[in-house]
Amino acid sequence: MICWDLAFPEHAAFLAREGADMLVAPSAWEEPYQHAFHGFASSRARDHSLYVAAVNQTGESGPFSFFGESSLYAPDGKLQQQLHSGKPDIGSPHLDRAYQDSCRQTFYTMNQERRTDIFS
Repeated sequence: MICWDLAFPEHAAFLAREGADMLVAPSAWEEPYQHAFHGFASSRARDHSLYVAAVNQTGESGPFSFFGESSLYAPDGKLQQQLHSGKPDIGSPHLDRAYQDSCRQTFYTMNQERRTDIFS
């Protein structure tokens, strides 16, 4: 996925149905939209019990200020790791496949059932 795709559940749903275990979303979200960036990334993880790496640009570009805060969300939507705000950084995330499988078996996700009354 890229950038604004985080805001739309349909793309994540398609990728999950195709067998994705993790979504990576390189992004260029600018201030003051940190709350939406993190909320959408967490929601996409929770929607489908996927890891989501939301990687955001940092620094200035013309009139825009990018906040960074690249983050990894666990399959239950919880923030697992967040990099420093406002400066380049490198993370080393841990992806626990057993935990992901547990989330898929015990935590409701949009992949378990499709509403046939609105989706064909």
